[in-house]
Amino acid sequence: MVQSSTAEEMKLKNIELMGKELGEIYSQLWQEVTWLHFKWDEYLEVYGSNPSKIDLINQTAPQFFYIIEKSLWETILLHITRLTDPANPMNKKDKRNLTIRQFENQVVDEKLEIELLDTISVAVTNTQFCRDWRNRHIAHSDLDLSLNRSSKPLASASRKLVIEAIKSIDSVLNTVSYFYDRSTTEFDIGDSFNGAGNLLYYLNYGLKMHNEKEKRIESGNYTDEDLEIEEI
Repeated sequence: MVQSSTAEEMKLKNIELMGKELGEIYSQLWQEVTWLHFKWDEYLEVYGSNPSKIDLINQTAPQFFYIIEKSLWETILLHITRLTDPANPMNKKDKRNLTIRQFENQVVDEKLEIELLDTISVAVTNTQFCRDWRNRHIAHSDLDLSLNRSSKPLASASRKLVIEAIKSIDSVLNTVSYFYDRSTTEFDIGDSFNGAGNLLYYLNYGLKMHNEKEKRIESGNYTDEDLEIEEI
């Protein structure tokens, strides 16, 4: 039987391999990146390219799912920016962020440092569009942009760009873990239990039952139960 390690056990192992500060930072970033993947996978489960799923949510609760789509999209972009923000904003020594750029201050091996600087640079570049969204649309509402007066449109954002951004963040963490432990993490786990897939299944089932009931009522072959309005 394969036993999975707890978050605390993983942190202790990383501290042993990497040292206290680097091990703690890596462990918490690993948790944050895993959580980012969970959210992104759920987003894709509902709002991916499957026309039947889009049709289902439009038939059941389109307004609700529109709100969820916008909220989840913006949350994901914010999460990406947090992971790639400067380690010490405005060079304030008493202000430190949990970000992949903390690795620049923690790694002492010269070979690893060179490789990390390259992968971090790619990640920062690939996530720049998220910062524009955060700075001018999510965390703040740029006046000229809001009133369509800005000559600079909001940075282009797409699912493809988000996927590339997340993969570049994964690459930074895997560069660190491979150096110290000769191991990497496949963060993109795909379908999750008790997530959006389950919700869509029950929505689809409920819609079918509702349509069958409507047909029975229209034909006159209905039961007393069909006429009941069940409150949730």
